[in-house]
Amino acid sequence: MTYRYSQIFKNMINLKLKKKYIFILLFSTIPLLSFSQLSFSSISIPTGIPATTTGSATTRVVTADFDNDGDIDVLSQLGGTGTQVNYHQNNGAGVFTLFSGSGSPSTFSSGPFNGISFTDVQTNRTFVFDVDTDGDLDIFETNNPSSNRFLQNNNGVFTSVALPSGVPTTMAGGFARIITGDFDNDGDIDFLHQQSTTINTSIYYCENTGGGTFTTFSANASGTFTSGIFNGMTFSHIVATVGIAADYDNDGDSDLYHFQTTGTTFYRNDNGTWSVQAIPNGLPSTLSQFRFLPADFDGDGDIDVLYQLGSTINDSIYYATNNGSGVYTSIAATNGTGTFTNGPFNGLTFDHIFATTIFPFDYDNDGDIDVYRIPLGAAGNNTMYQCSGTPPTLTTRTPLNGATGVNTSTNLTLTFNENVTAGSTKNNIYIKRFSDNVTVQTIPSNSGNVSGLGTNTVTISLAPLSNSTQYYVTFEEQSFRDNQGVIFGYYNHQNRKRNAYSNKSFWSFTTGILSNENFILNTKLSIYPNPIQDYLNINFDTPLTNPRLEIVDINGRILFNQSLYSTTNKINTSSLPIGIYLFKIISKEGTATKKIIKQY
Repeated sequence: MTYRYSQIFKNMINLKLKKKYIFILLFSTIPLLSFSQLSFSSISIPTGIPATTTGSATTRVVTADFDNDGDIDVLSQLGGTGTQVNYHQNNGAGVFTLFSGSGSPSTFSSGPFNGISFTDVQTNRTFVFDVDTDGDLDIFETNNPSSNRFLQNNNGVFTSVALPSGVPTTMAGGFARIITGDFDNDGDIDFLHQQSTTINTSIYYCENTGGGTFTTFSANASGTFTSGIFNGMTFSHIVATVGIAADYDNDGDSDLYHFQTTGTTFYRNDNGTWSVQAIPNGLPSTLSQFRFLPADFDGDGDIDVLYQLGSTINDSIYYATNNGSGVYTSIAATNGTGTFTNGPFNGLTFDHIFATTIFPFDYDNDGDIDVYRIPLGAAGNNTMYQCSGTPPTLTTRTPLNGATGVNTSTNLTLTFNENVTAGSTKNNIYIKRFSDNVTVQTIPSNSGNVSGLGTNTVTISLAPLSNSTQYYVTFEEQSFRDNQGVIFGYYNHQNRKRNAYSNKSFWSFTTGILSNENFILNTKLSIYPNPIQDYLNINFDTPLTNPRLEIVDINGRILFNQSLYSTTNKINTSSLPIGIYLFKIISKEGTATKKIIKQY
């Protein structure tokens, strides 16, 4: 669809004044922007990912950033219990390196799982989340082989350790009877679990305290909680593929869609306060278990759903797209073929929708969700559906992240890899004070304070800021988006959607003149050449106390951190991509920051 002037208002405005015709032509000041639809296409299975599956290996795939390097890896098992387990490590560009366990149980001798043995790897048994809240993803494994296990991740290296306080040691009611999610909306992952197969009995909520321990709340004999955040809520049972946690109403917290053949309950979360509400408009009220898969398939920052109403091959398959407020519009695949004829999956065929055989994850690390599918219950070929397009990303920004001495009358300039526009809602840009997180300015991206929409360079006009103050910039999900509706942000595999940047580290700067301490350090320091090619020289007039060098990219990522042991240093910069970087010299005497351009 293309927005055009309505045939230049269909007719030119014709006014007759004193027998003379004056033609008035009005032009919009907003640039034209052509909108196209994001789409998926079937591609060859990427190198290093299993291309075929045995019948006994159905559901034996788990996806997560196991090595803590920012891309999604894969754990898989070739057959049933006790068979070989493989770890497929993503190189960041969608090529995977294979590490294989040996023996039974399958034991790794290298890679992140070196020394770890697996009896089973199953979607409903291997739960990956940051159990100890230290910033990387751990594994909580249920009933392997008979008791639960905690594999603690320490920056990409796993160790089997004692279960955290408050975590159940066994899952007496079955290995799949756990549902994870940030239910109290405090930034860490909690979980519901059941220790029985009997309806309404032995149901618990384990609330993460944020330090790797859990507080347990028990439901009564009727399955009703009488304390905690679920106070007054009743659950008939807890099963991983029956209760699906996701932000269905797009208000920033995880809700719970709990379905069964007799009916579905929608538990809505409002910042940690729970209530039973009507099922979101457009989602099914009855559904068979497993046949429901939420994810941000179209990259617009909200949760969509693939689902199937029955169990007949190729029939009753739907894609429901979220309008951004929790109202869904369903697109049906053709019954009998399972082929979509419109929407992002146009031309693709699904024989079933099964949550434990279809895995949405960003295999190529380009910021959108791809779909990896294995056969259901039988041996066969696996499929990869790749999402088209490139999400909007920053190429440069002013001020740079971490900049100091910024003028109090500065504006913000963002240059993207493609043209962007603004959403009509949830489009605020916030300027916040770093010290106390207070919002000092709120700028809607579709307001007059933002110029350049429809191009790849956008300027945000700010009111004057305070002197000698550190600020940071955050965005709502629709602040900027491209012509396919994909938002400016990043893909979060934990909640399966693109999130807007809202953390301090993404973009901060400090106004005013550099402190005297920094001035003294700068007088002792020379950094050259600028621009750089293969090497950068860093020299001190006099020795500094424990100096070290940090190289930071425009996204705030620290690429290099090394102590400087001499007053003359030659740093190899040949591996840095072309771009703009901050070189920080940090010592007891102060901190000096210099913007360096890499040309070649």
